[in-house]
Amino acid sequence: MFTVNQNKHTKKFLFSLYLIILLNLSHCTVDRAQQKPRITPFPRYTPAPITHTSPSDIFGIAWIFIPEGDVLIGKNFASPFTGDRAEPSHTIFLSDYWISKHEITNAQYQVFVNETNRTPPRYWVDGTIPPGLENHPLSNVSWHDAWEYAIWLGDKLNRSVTLPSEAQWEKAARGVDGLRIYPWGNEIDSEKTNICDVNCIGPGDIEDNSLDDGFEITSPVGTFPEGASPYGVMDMSGNVSEWTRSWLIPYPINPDFSIIQDWEAVKTLDENRVVVRGSAWITPDFGAHYRYHQLPDEKNAYTGFRVVITIEE
Repeated sequence: MFTVNQNKHTKKFLFSLYLIILLNLSHCTVDRAQQKPRITPFPRYTPAPITHTSPSDIFGIAWIFIPEGDVLIGKNFASPFTGDRAEPSHTIFLSDYWISKHEITNAQYQVFVNETNRTPPRYWVDGTIPPGLENHPLSNVSWHDAWEYAIWLGDKLNRSVTLPSEAQWEKAARGVDGLRIYPWGNEIDSEKTNICDVNCIGPGDIEDNSLDDGFEITSPVGTFPEGASPYGVMDMSGNVSEWTRSWLIPYPINPDFSIIQDWEAVKTLDENRVVVRGSAWITPDFGAHYRYHQLPDEKNAYTGFRVVITIEE
């Protein structure tokens, strides 16, 4: 287990986390008196036939194919969390796409930083990843950082790479029928996710002391294989929350209207909020339907990203 005693750089990193926790956690309120979600096991999906050219696993990025079809997104069940903005549930159609199996790691982002001279995350020490965090998910990056990484990676792959829309993210996390609260089913389980548990070093009133995932902060990507989504995508509930390319607008959404198309427009619209998806090591177990938001320039200790390849064949 990664602990605060590993070395002086890690201590510096851990202490800095207290200073950069976002204030927007305060809108996530929990009614602890409510009953926990129903307990129902859910099977994984049988992989769909792949009819498109598979992307390269450059920089160690593995890809999961998500087939086209209708998907029910939003909340159609009782939840102990308020402010999720996930109603009404509704069905939309999504075309085929590929999504990165794991969140982008510090090591994968370092290649981008080295080639582009982009400013590294603030917890890197003198531009270097703290020892032991190479395979942990990246955090402390803005939406602009994530967007630029996707463009850079697309040039490397000669493919159309971007951030997932929130609908693409939710389909990859929950499947198509809206029955799962979490990627694996409807019961929170510390063997399946890294959230704010008994080890949590965060604000102090959101931890679930009944859970012990073994980590004080982030964990290496893929640490919890039993927490994979129905498609086999990892860490979509816990570890770090993830930027999307969708504006925060009320449900039901028009996918064409909600998706951010123009990076230059975002630069001048920082009063608009971008949807962030997925729980994190410093948050409660929101569920994969939960929608919250950040300003595009915001950076914090619990938001990273993954990427998708849109298929234009």
